[in-house]
Amino acid sequence: MSKRKANNGFARAERSCRSLLRTNHVAVVNIDPSGAQIMANWKSCRQIRSLAIASALFDFSYRWTIYLSAMCRDERGVEYVKSVEISPEGIYKVERLTLLPGAAKQLQPEPPGGVWMDRRSHRGDA
Repeated sequence: MSKRKANNGFARAERSCRSLLRTNHVAVVNIDPSGAQIMANWKSCRQIRSLAIASALFDFSYRWTIYLSAMCRDERGVEYVKSVEISPEGIYKVERLTLLPGAAKQLQPEPPGGVWMDRRSHRGDA
């Protein structure tokens, strides 16, 4: 007879927490000028205030995708949004995440003469 695989409580808890975050569509939103940081459901845009979800977020390591976005205005007064998506290699705990070097530089406004489309051109408004 073959032996049964040993019970791994840590792996089971990690899978459970990962599925909790996935089913609740959890995103951490950091608003830079005010320093506010909240957990939000990225599908419904509602704030999440659950201790279980906060514990799941801080207790285990995950693969992260970081979105940085800045609202900009060019010299003509046209507003546009510039965003960067960063996917670091490996898995990290929340405490170990830091702003990657050069990430903020990618959000700097383009110099005059740079090619940028504003938001209205994407929707068909001119």
